[in-house]
Amino acid sequence: MPDPLTVSGSFSPEDVKHIGLKSIISGQIIKKYSQNQNLRSIKNVKLIIPSKAVSVDRNERTLFIPCLKLLLNYRFSNNFNKVSQIEIDNVYAYVAVVFPDEEPESFGYYIGVDRNTMGHIAVVADPDSGKVWKLGKMRYHIHQKYQNIMNRLSNSGKNKQLKAVKKREKNIVKDLNHKISRKIVDLALYNGSGIKLENLKGIRKLNSKSNGAGKGKPDQNKDKKLTCSNEYSLNNWSFLQLQQFIEYKARLRGGRGSLY
Repeated sequence: MPDPLTVSGSFSPEDVKHIGLKSIISGQIIKKYSQNQNLRSIKNVKLIIPSKAVSVDRNERTLFIPCLKLLLNYRFSNNFNKVSQIEIDNVYAYVAVVFPDEEPESFGYYIGVDRNTMGHIAVVADPDSGKVWKLGKMRYHIHQKYQNIMNRLSNSGKNKQLKAVKKREKNIVKDLNHKISRKIVDLALYNGSGIKLENLKGIRKLNSKSNGAGKGKPDQNKDKKLTCSNEYSLNNWSFLQLQQFIEYKARLRGGRGSLY
């Protein structure tokens, strides 16, 4: 590994020549770090490879980056227009591609996805077979766990740790939404069906009205507990993110399992 790059004064391509990167990459490093006056050294750099530096072989389903002598295999659909960029760190390569905006396929029937459930992130139902899949039952426990941690940190005034815990929970939510959306799209592909998501528009307002209803009645506390649980289910889990993940995964699989 090359020595860390010491940052001082202005940059030129000669300053990063010893790293052994082509100008298309070294110029990117200069642009990214030369304006940061507080930066003292650089040990690891996330490289962003632009489209013009990537060679695509659709027959072999490979991406080749000549300046890094790096060959990548891809498994997503071949109907993309172009590779926008590739971001590379020390473990992963993140490929951004542009797909054509096509009309979704029409299907004979659909599997239904309920995202506003009491005990799970999503419940999927196949009306033909009557099968039901309950996905993400741990989401309430995850929320409770991190909510308790954040309450303790907030009361102790540990704002830096509080921020880290919030980020950790957000990453867990994102990972679960990735896994669940992939499962839903796979189910649609297996059944040759489309996907219909429950329309959640207006549920937030409905829950708000429910919380204000029934004042003075004997079962007021019972109703309030139920509606608050519904409100958590909708408002504190990233259902929009789940929908977006389902949409783009369906597109990546060639349009099968399209969203309606």
